[in-house]
Amino acid sequence: MSNRQGFGKAKEGNGITFFKVGEDESKRFRIFPPKGKLANSGTWAVYHQLHYGYSVPSPNDPNKTFFRPFLCVEEKDGDRVIVSCPECRKIEDTRRISEEQYSAEVSRCLALKMPQAQAEAHASKLIENHTIWLNGEKGFGGHKLDRKWYILAMGEDEQIGFLIIPHKAKKAIDVQKKKLKADEGIDLLDIDNGAWVEVTRTGNFRNTEYSANIVQEHTTVNGVRAKVTKVSGFTEEQLGCALNLPDLDSSSLVRRITRDQVRMLTEGSGAPEEVESILNLAQRVERKEESPRPRMTPPVAKAEVKVEPKPVVPPIPHAEIEAHTPLLKTQPPPLDPQAAAIAALQAQLASLMAAQAPAAPKVPAPVAPPKAVAAKDLSDDEFLSHFGPAK
Repeated sequence: MSNRQGFGKAKEGNGITFFKVGEDESKRFRIFPPKGKLANSGTWAVYHQLHYGYSVPSPNDPNKTFFRPFLCVEEKDGDRVIVSCPECRKIEDTRRISEEQYSAEVSRCLALKMPQAQAEAHASKLIENHTIWLNGEKGFGGHKLDRKWYILAMGEDEQIGFLIIPHKAKKAIDVQKKKLKADEGIDLLDIDNGAWVEVTRTGNFRNTEYSANIVQEHTTVNGVRAKVTKVSGFTEEQLGCALNLPDLDSSSLVRRITRDQVRMLTEGSGAPEEVESILNLAQRVERKEESPRPRMTPPVAKAEVKVEPKPVVPPIPHAEIEAHTPLLKTQPPPLDPQAAAIAALQAQLASLMAAQAPAAPKVPAPVAPPKAVAAKDLSDDEFLSHFGPAK
């Protein structure tokens, strides 16, 4: 066997393909059935709400940055918010303040007899920083909440990845999926005899519309040419490729961070290096908590080795660091680089808090009692000063 057979071609990025339907475009897909831990629940599409707006340095070019979106942490019970998202509140507050300032400035300019168009232009200039923060520049960037459905699918070129579509497109697929089952008894997602679906996008901005149709193909039956639903099955190679991709709700696909990390981002400077540090710390916690992904083949059993457990010092939460931290009598075990970064930040914060803490009041040193002297050794004056004259 040649050593060359052990090598492949490099992939750009993280090796995951994402499909999107562009403006006035149609694309065809073969959707995979539910897989992994979502197979039992029958979940083949997952709705994610991602916050955009925070950038990190590019590992290939320090002069460039790229966005690092993360899942919104807000939780609701109907219309009632159970867990509030700091980024959502910051977006709402920024938009409200921007609108109030804009209206107030337009009114002020009109009171000064300024023309309407000029007043609006002047007010827009006043809130320009807020507008850029919310909407980005030239239609790119900005702090926004992107709501999309994620679906594991294969394109016509047999590329396998994740189809990302808005709710309108997902509803259109649902309609066709139900109709196909009722009319022809075909399961759109069947692993061996599923159908292809075509997703079409028309219009732009708020006028964007999506539609979906089951793909038809021409065939000849008994000498008669007819249109039939295009049906196909997945090969073992295609199924293996799909199994190697993250599950639809995995943190390998969409970044999950804690509410405290989101708060740190909203209160921070937004500098790419700072954002990267915060996101990496959150990712480290998530990787520890996430259950391992199922293997394609069972792991090889290894001989049991008993290892004495090492004491682990849990990281101190950001909001609970106390000003006076007791010193350790022994040195802690070596930390990895990310843990070292956490410890350094915690030490700096503890030092600042300790410096701001009020100093403890000084207690005067106790005065030593006078030395006892025998009365017979005192002079007459000393005796009278201690006991006074006889009465």
